[in-house]
Amino acid sequence: MSRTKLFTQAFFIMFRGGAAVMWIAALALAVFEVIFGQLTALIGLTGVAGSLVTVLEGAVIGAFLTGVLITSVNAICEGQPKRIAQGFQAGAGPYIPLLLVGLILAVPSWVLSQLLGLIEAPLRQIDPANLNSAATNLGLLLCCLLPLILLVYLVVSFLLLALGVGAERGVVLESLGVGSAFRRAWGLVRSKLRDFLLIGLVMLVIIIVLLVLFGCPAVFFLAIASGGLKTASDIYTAVGPYTVVIGILVSVVTMPVTIYFSAVWTLAFRRWQGKEELAPVTFMTPPADLPPIGG
Repeated sequence: MSRTKLFTQAFFIMFRGGAAVMWIAALALAVFEVIFGQLTALIGLTGVAGSLVTVLEGAVIGAFLTGVLITSVNAICEGQPKRIAQGFQAGAGPYIPLLLVGLILAVPSWVLSQLLGLIEAPLRQIDPANLNSAATNLGLLLCCLLPLILLVYLVVSFLLLALGVGAERGVVLESLGVGSAFRRAWGLVRSKLRDFLLIGLVMLVIIIVLLVLFGCPAVFFLAIASGGLKTASDIYTAVGPYTVVIGILVSVVTMPVTIYFSAVWTLAFRRWQGKEELAPVTFMTPPADLPPIGG
């Protein structure tokens, strides 16, 4: 199966028999995230504490969704799509090791985000009128190093993504322990680096297209609603009354993307396992759990 075919097959899998469990799980957890976000805002958790709670929440609910998505796609590929209750049960089976994998990967991601936050502060203190001050010199130095810092961030983020792809599917599809799953993932990164890079690049292009299609209009309408966004505080003021609506709209966009990308990586992992390629799938292909029309 070519890399391009991975994306086409994953798209059609999203609408096959047995795919409903993926949509329901993603929808339920998206609603939970919106509610959790509102509760966090009401409590007033910000800063390091707020970011830690967000990381933990993402790992806790993400582990279950990851299990459901991987097991559902694999079941469809095996010609044994699961019904909703079966899909939820199968997804919950490897929950604890998936949660541990998520938490392990979340630690360096959280550290990176905190480091970027620390770097942002000196950049704001650059004063063109006082180029000899220590704060300005530090800010200028970091500004010069910013391309290198962003490159390191992208490389580490890509490595974490690749390890997550392999480790999560090693846990679910090969019943590996957490340590063995990470060793399996590292072996895949070393041997399939070209695949990871090309698939990741296509996904990046898809994300950029979605940002252009949905992000730019959102900023435009926010600017109109606020009478023109001049500062960062203007953005928060304009968004404030509509956080719930915006959260729902973001979930509507990200939910199918999450399902789609997970399906692509699961198909790729099955290919790396040497399993038989999925038969051609289209909208007209009858679900595997139903007889063909006229049969």
